[in-house]
Order: sequence, then structure tokens, then C-alpha cells
Amino acid sequence: MEALLREILHEVKATRAAVESLEQRVGALEGQVAQLNERTGALEAQMTKLNERTSVLERQVAQLNERTSALEQQFTQLNERTSNLEHQVAHLNERMGTIEHQVAQ
Repeated sequence: MEALLREILHEVKATRAAVESLEQRVGALEGQVAQLNERTGALEAQMTKLNERTSVLERQVAQLNERTSALEQQFTQLNERTSNLEHQVAHLNERMGTIEHQVAQ
């Protein structure tokens, strides 16, 4: 009977040690979970800031694209006007040459 009680006591102590070991492991894991939650929260905050910055930059790019398109259209129009004026000047020079030739005769 005494041997049985000692064996039971030994098993109880072993079980208690195993439970304490598991409690320590659980405590350590809970600490790790808490740290990971903090890191995750910090990363989420950084992601939010980056998303905001990205949105601002995307709006700026869109505005710059619009301005660039408008300037390209203005450039094209000015180029066309310049070509028209150059053509008119060439035509007027031809007429002046013709008139000068007629006056010279």
C-alpha cells in the first residue's frame, strides 16, 4: 500500500511538474503573442501612412499628367500657328519678289 501511495505521489509530482512546465510555455507563448500583436499594430499603422502617402502621390501624378497634356496641346497649337505664319511669310516673300521683279522691269 505504501509503495502504491509513493508511486501515486511520484506521478502527482511528475504531473504537477509537467503542468508547471506547460504553464510556463503558455506564459511564454502569450508573451510572444502580445509582442506579435504590438508589431502587427505598428506595421498596420505604417501601412496606413504609406497608403495615404501613395494616394497623395497618385493624385499629384494625375494632376501633373493633366498639366502635361494641356501643355502638349498648347505646344501643338503654337506649332501649327507658327507653321501657318511661316507659310504666310514665305507666300508674302514670293509676292514681294514678284512685285520687285515687276517694278525692276
